[in-house]
Amino acid sequence: AKYNVRAYQTGVLETVDVSQWDVSNVQIFNGMFSGVNSNGFDATWEYLDLSNWEPDSATDLSYMFYGCAQLKELDLSDWNMPNLTTCSHMFADCSGLISTSSSEDPR
Repeated sequence: AKYNVRAYQTGVLETVDVSQWDVSNVQIFNGMFSGVNSNGFDATWEYLDLSNWEPDSATDLSYMFYGCAQLKELDLSDWNMPNLTTCSHMFADCSGLISTSSSEDPR
C-alpha cells in the first residue's frame, strides 16, 4: 500500500489532523508530504503530530517531508520500523524544522 497525500493542493490549508490515520499496512511513504509549504501553495503547517502512527510495514520514507520549509515541529515518537530500507532525503529542504521527537532507534 502507498499513501501519497497531496492535500495541500486544495488551496489554503492551515491545519490538518492525520494523527489517527491507520498506516500500519503502508509500505511506501515516498513524497507523502513533499512540497507542503512550497510550490506556490498557501499551506502553513508548522506542527505535525504523527506520534500515534504505527508504520510497522514501512520500507521507504524517501522525500517524505521534502520541501516542508515552514514545518517547525514534527512528532514521530514511538515509531517502530523494523522493515525500513531507505529514508533518503526524508527531511531535505526542511529549513524551518527546529524540533523532532522520535524514538532513539527507529529500526
